[in-house]
Amino acid sequence: MPGRPKLPNDSRRTHELHVRLNKAEWDALNLKFPQTTKKRRADYVRAIIVRQRIQSRIDAQELSALARIGANLNQIAKRLNERRRVEERDVRQAQNALIAYLDRNHYKT
Repeated sequence: MPGRPKLPNDSRRTHELHVRLNKAEWDALNLKFPQTTKKRRADYVRAIIVRQRIQSRIDAQELSALARIGANLNQIAKRLNERRRVEERDVRQAQNALIAYLDRNHYKT
């Protein structure tokens, strides 16, 4: 029974990299990796090396929160484009909601 087909030479992974991390680096890796769709740390690290776009996991509640923030920002932008009055409290509310979302998800603001 034949095995799986051989990869072309330029696609074979023949080089290994062994890396030691300090506690802060290890903690950062373990904080960011579970938020991605990658199944293995090696795949995640490989994607970072080649600057591949990393797809984040997001649950329905977070997606809903982000959609609300986006809708509020779109309403503000629409009013500005129509040269209508925009209440400062509306802008502050949208700004605070976005900052809170980013803080919850460990983004630097």
